[in-house]
Formats: sequence, structure tokens, C-alpha cells
Amino acid sequence: MHSQLLPFVGAAILIALTPGADTALVVRNALIGGAPPARRTALGTTTGLLVWGAASACGVAAVLNASAEVFTAVKLAGALYLLWLDATVVPRAGDVLRRPPVRRALDRATGVVLIGLGVRLALTRR
Repeated sequence: MHSQLLPFVGAAILIALTPGADTALVVRNALIGGAPPARRTALGTTTGLLVWGAASACGVAAVLNASAEVFTAVKLAGALYLLWLDATVVPRAGDVLRRPPVRRALDRATGVVLIGLGVRLALTRR
């Protein structure tokens, strides 16, 4: 087991240092609102990564990979969460057209990155 730990840690560090959708979101929030929103976003993405890492270490990833039914249940729970966000958060978000042009451009770029990442993950799922 110890012989596999070092390569795993090395790969995990490399993957964590590679910029992705979470980095784009932190940069976007830093450009729009400054350091405090960027810190909160970084804390949120890091917390999510830690939770997923702990769940993977406990074997949740193996269960999701082995059971199509459980994976479908998780996807449905995620879809319900997105619908809940749409019903509760989006109406209070304000009028997008009143936002400055720079913020609208950043919103579009962030959306493209996140949607692209989601499509890529969906296509790589067996």
C-alpha cells in the first residue's frame, strides 16, 4: 500500500495545481467583487474537494462506479438540487441586463467553462 501512496499523492497534487473551472470561478469573483468574494469562493471549492476526497477515500467513488443505480440516484439528487436553486436563488439574483458589460462577459465565460466541464465529465462516464 505504501508503494502506491507516493505516486497517488504526487498525481493528486499535480491535478490540484492544474487550473480548472473552480479556478476560473475564483478569478471571476475576484475581478467582480475583489478579495472577499474570491476568498469565499476558494473556501467553498476547497471544502467541496475535501468532502469529495474524503468520500472517495471511504469508497464512495468505487460504489458510484460499480452501481449504475446509485450513480443515477446521485445524478437525480443533483438535478433536484439545481431545480431548487433555480426556484429559490435565481429569482433573487437581479436583472442580468443591468450588470456592467465586463461582468456579463465574465458570467458568460464562466458558464461556458462550467458547461464544457460538465459535458466532458458526462461523456467520459462509462
